[in-house]
Amino acid sequence: MKVGKSKITIIWVFSIITLIYPCFAFPQAKPTDIIVSTDNVYGQVLDHRQQMQLLKLDIYQQLKNNKTNRPVIILVHGGGFESGDKGYTKWQGNFYPDMATAFANQNYVVFSINYRLWPKCPIDSFSIELDNAISDVLTAVKWIKGKYTAYGIDTTRIIICGDSAGGGLIVNASYCNSDSPLFAGCIDLWGGLAPFGIQNTKSRPVNKCPVILSTPPTCIIHGTEDEVVPYYISQELSDSLTAAGIYNELHPLPKVGHYPVQLSDQIISIMLDFANKINKSCSKDY
Repeated sequence: MKVGKSKITIIWVFSIITLIYPCFAFPQAKPTDIIVSTDNVYGQVLDHRQQMQLLKLDIYQQLKNNKTNRPVIILVHGGGFESGDKGYTKWQGNFYPDMATAFANQNYVVFSINYRLWPKCPIDSFSIELDNAISDVLTAVKWIKGKYTAYGIDTTRIIICGDSAGGGLIVNASYCNSDSPLFAGCIDLWGGLAPFGIQNTKSRPVNKCPVILSTPPTCIIHGTEDEVVPYYISQELSDSLTAAGIYNELHPLPKVGHYPVQLSDQIISIMLDFANKINKSCSKDY
């Protein structure tokens, strides 16, 4: 079949338009520029060797943003209470910088914190380590609230998140301050309360303090085949929250073990959805 020159021209022009039109009709969104300020000192304490230690945090926020009343998320890393860091590590990879960047892109001011570690902590001294680490988290919260003007943050819309040991810390920092709630919400990533070596102790719930009416809404994400912090610990926490009438979400990750950073995109998506939901309920302006 012969095709006339005019038809060939029309087809050629249409093809070119089809190729270039999406570039105009559906422009690709560009990531917001994020500025990161590292190693800000928020306190100083004595470590397990009785030596002075500076407590530091990293701050992620949008580069050009003059808004006020911005929501906050505080990130508390895991590591069995003896290792881990607020930024990149060999075994954590970029999980914490990726989380921080994702939240900063949605107008959160993000504070990723370090706290006192206790390498090779004796089991009978663990309560001291735990209390010290929780105290450091609360010191960071106080420092952050004191900077609300400098960073344009809304201190009533603070979400706190941690994984593994950090999950245990943030649950207790949230739940044990019932007289004056510090957080709008809590995100527990496979959180536990035991140093390496005794994670499978079946009588150790993640919350030392009871769940009460002032306990913040909580999102829990946990692999169902976790052999370090058993999944049932998160299931029991969710059950106790539900029984007390506290809004909570339990997101099981089927057939996944401890620290599933290979699912970071899925995990971060769940976190953002929960945090945005909580913050919208706290403020009509968000």
